[in-house]
Amino acid sequence: MTKSNLSRSTLGIILTLCSVSTLAANNPFSSSIYFGAGLAQTSLELNEQNIKANNLVASQSEFKTNKNGYTLFFGTKIDSYMSLEMGYSSLGDVQVSQNNQTNELFSVDSVFINTSLSYPVTQNTDVYAKLGISEWSIESTNSNFNDYGTGLSYGLGLDINIYAAKNRTLRLEWMHQEFDEIALNTSDTITASMVFSF
Repeated sequence: MTKSNLSRSTLGIILTLCSVSTLAANNPFSSSIYFGAGLAQTSLELNEQNIKANNLVASQSEFKTNKNGYTLFFGTKIDSYMSLEMGYSSLGDVQVSQNNQTNELFSVDSVFINTSLSYPVTQNTDVYAKLGISEWSIESTNSNFNDYGTGLSYGLGLDINIYAAKNRTLRLEWMHQEFDEIALNTSDTITASMVFSF
């Protein structure tokens, strides 16, 4: 996905969220609108054989992944248990190492929309499950590695009320994402985020 397509997708998500926020504000069944940001560690499952075969990467090269990334998201609680959430995730990058020289091969990003079902397990902790789709992109200065597509995403997490106020919570989450198996097969991401509700 090109930068312009990713920008259009992000703009579409923002406009949709603004519409959802307006509806939710006028909806007596809506509990809250929320937004959050977090730091992520992502494990990318590469299709190394395909990358080497189709992109002129030497067979003796070694792949390394930078697992550091981040996520930004907005959402609305439809009722006490269900939420709709949209956002953006940077999933890190992939590097190739050969002859003591390391170069970035490509970076991975996604724009997502999820539904979430939560359940309170204690007074200050909710457990939840998510299911959704993401529009992901693989981008590189080398056009051989540019790719984009849509994939399934799902995960589990905890919302922990650490300030004795529901308007600020710590979110710990695991998310799994599917790719097209050309350069990437799957990813698994662990994220720690702060969520602010209003």
